[in-house]
Amino acid sequence: TIAEAQLIGSFSEWNGIPMQCDNGTFRCSTPLADGRYEYKFRIRRKKDDQEWVDVNDPYVKLYDPERN
Repeated sequence: TIAEAQLIGSFSEWNGIPMQCDNGTFRCSTPLADGRYEYKFRIRRKKDDQEWVDVNDPYVKLYDPERN
């Protein structure tokens, strides 16, 4: 299970945008101009855990392993 999640990406200078959990689904909203962006999810498994893990979107279609 995941205790907390953030959206990170080029649009936020890789700073975390908190995601809200609703019945096990994490989501957030942020205004973006048209364009292409790089992003990942940052998750923490336990609320009191200090370790965050960056995770690629499993459904992404364009992925550059040299940049990630």
